[in-house]
Amino acid sequence: MHPNSRQSILQLRDHRAWDRSGLHHVAFSRRYLTAGAGHAKDGVQVCEEAAFSAQGLLPGCTLTLEEDKGVKRLVSVAVGKVHVQLDGGADLLARVAMVVFKIGPGVGCVVANEADITAVVHVTTLMLDLF
Repeated sequence: MHPNSRQSILQLRDHRAWDRSGLHHVAFSRRYLTAGAGHAKDGVQVCEEAAFSAQGLLPGCTLTLEEDKGVKRLVSVAVGKVHVQLDGGADLLARVAMVVFKIGPGVGCVVANEADITAVVHVTTLMLDLF
């Protein structure tokens, strides 16, 4: 490995790292991922087939993911404890962090922070019409 290759990955331009060609993003800063401004409704498009968003949920707050037949979502709990109510009635409870919920196409859900600390939830949205 070239000695400068590691350094070049760590240098972020506009809070994104680019591959050697300068055409593709290969890494995104926390600031970029959480900024939200100018991003699609599903978050930051990290590749052609997927978007990512990081959401901080204050105690008692909720995140609503609307039904969308064109996407599958992976919802991971990075920090905190959350309650997930899927459309159709399924109730899921994450009592610990590092849990992943798979939300299928055409299914919406509400993620509620029922803990006393801010929860951090990561949502990866897979665009099914591109596969």
